[in-house]
Amino acid sequence: MFTFFSVVVAAIIFEYSNGFHDAANAIATVVSTRVLTPRKAIAMAAFFNLTGALFGGAVASTIGKGLVDTNIVTMTTVLCAVIAAFVWNITTWWLKTVRITCAQSSRCSLSGKILLKVYQVRFDPPLM
Repeated sequence: MFTFFSVVVAAIIFEYSNGFHDAANAIATVVSTRVLTPRKAIAMAAFFNLTGALFGGAVASTIGKGLVDTNIVTMTTVLCAVIAAFVWNITTWWLKTVRITCAQSSRCSLSGKILLKVYQVRFDPPLM
């Protein structure tokens, strides 16, 4: 049960970092072109992000329908992946401030870490 609550807390922290990390990317275009005011752009982003989180489950159901084997990907694996994605968020956010360019997709890094674990367990030959 401790691992479950650790995953929930880590996921909340990750989502917070993902919000401030990606907010500028999502809003900058419409604000800089003056299509929307900053207040309206933030309100729309908040509304649609919340709506998507509450009513959209397509990605979770796809992953839950056999893409990931739950015997291999445990709560500890998910916790490690979420912590690694949080570290990636903070690292790329900091690198943006020092003007170094690198890939910044948090969702892809999170999914990639879990799929790498599945690949490693299923296909790596045993060490001799």
